[in-house]
Amino acid sequence: IYSSYIVRRDRFTNFDPMLDTYGRLNGYSKEWIGLKYPSSSKVTEQTKRFIENDFSKTEQVLYSEDEILFKIYDKYINVDSFVDYFLINEYFGNYDAGEHSTYMYKNSGDLLNIGPVWDFDQAMNNYFAEEMDASTMAFQTKPFFERLTKDKRFLESLKDRYSKLQRNELSEEHVFSVIDETTAYLKSARTREWYRWAADYEDDSHKNIHNYY
Repeated sequence: IYSSYIVRRDRFTNFDPMLDTYGRLNGYSKEWIGLKYPSSSKVTEQTKRFIENDFSKTEQVLYSEDEILFKIYDKYINVDSFVDYFLINEYFGNYDAGEHSTYMYKNSGDLLNIGPVWDFDQAMNNYFAEEMDASTMAFQTKPFFERLTKDKRFLESLKDRYSKLQRNELSEEHVFSVIDETTAYLKSARTREWYRWAADYEDDSHKNIHNYY
């Protein structure tokens, strides 16, 4: 039996085996949990059932209305990984995450980790159907996080971690430095990219089959 595994939460999971977990079966999560590792060619029914049961134990704690049971969620998840995942996706307005393209993994005998971060195509106000509201937050509505943000300890962890990151990686000085460095690095590529696709960028009609839509 594989006791280490990688899962992905999404609206669909391509050819990954679907897991019948507690959250899905009881209506707490409308999205699928797909098994990425072990692969479909290697996973046995025994292993699949083991992973379903193991992941479900975590969901039962996080979704529990019993305050005593809910309070022990840190015995099941790596809280630091969930804090970082929340902050980086909220910071960049990557609201596709949490529900879709969300990876989680667990090593043998370890806690459930979330990450790596993934799929930023609709982040930073790049979602054409709806304007991003920079004055609000949204990640507290996502599966698992909707529950975690009801806990004072988790909120304190978010504040402490963000305060630390603001002094370093997420400081305005550092962020703009990275932007300037990346802009310079991509300068010639941006010119070539515009030359190749300008006609499609400038024709934003739905009739254009090469349009972003």
